[in-house]
Amino acid sequence: MLCKVFADFKVFSNKVHVLHTCMCGELFLQYHSFLWEVYEYLEDNIDGIMEDMVQLKYSVPYSLDELLEESDIVELTKTEKDISKQILIVGEDLKYMISNLQKGIELSGEKKDFVIQNNLIDLQKQLRIFERKNRSSFNC
Repeated sequence: MLCKVFADFKVFSNKVHVLHTCMCGELFLQYHSFLWEVYEYLEDNIDGIMEDMVQLKYSVPYSLDELLEESDIVELTKTEKDISKQILIVGEDLKYMISNLQKGIELSGEKKDFVIQNNLIDLQKQLRIFERKNRSSFNC
């Protein structure tokens, strides 16, 4: 489970970083700094997840191919030009990651997996911020 969380964080981090960097037009003010905050959050936590994996003697995926194989997050491709569509996919990715972290907590049972619990709480906050921005941006 921790390996999947690690791979999801890495793939999602790359996706969010690319979107942040390529953000322009009418959605720039709404999402540029938010995507940077999500990217920084992911990158800040990747190291802790990896260290836990090493301590638990889990196999750590090294290559991008291994990360993509382990993760259910779909990578961003340069053929997708519709930024507003990609923003909506970011929301779906956040929901997926929250669901995956909740499963991790359920699987750990009585064990207190604070890495997963803390990441779950933080991602839920990011999702709430995203949903507020999304409503105002797309009038949903």
